Amino acid sequence: MKPKSIRVFNRLYPVAVILALLSAALGFSALERQARAGLEGAAAAGDSTIGIGMVIAALLIFVLLAIVLWTTLALMRMGWMRYVLALIAAYSVYRGLFALGVTGPTAGTVLDLLAALVAALAAAVLFRPDARAWFAENTDADEAP
Repeated sequence: MKPKSIRVFNRLYPVAVILALLSAALGFSALERQARAGLEGAAAAGDSTIGIGMVIAALLIFVLLAIVLWTTLALMRMGWMRYVLALIAAYSVYRGLFALGVTGPTAGTVLDLLAALVAALAAAVLFRPDARAWFAENTDADEAP
């Protein structure tokens, strides 16, 4: 059975991912404009589907990476990945605070910051003693022959 810290992580981490996706949904048009601005030639040609496609692809990559990160932590017990999550969460909190200071409290920036804080909390529970012991356990004994 998984320790309490891992069960808490399994609840918090998906909440952080959902909050980040909600933030992206709220700011989809702004994300699309930024993507099209990066492709000046396509924007000049009036092709708006490239910007939409880039945003959708970026969101799919985000979801894929979130699933990989969760799988390596919660299922595969790769304890070193909690440091990766902690670094990503710390950078996201920093970026969220910076964005909040620049743009002020908009729905998107508040959701981004909230998602980052929930991700940081999810990462923090992975450093509790019961989680550290769970990551340190030999997983070979758990596998079926």
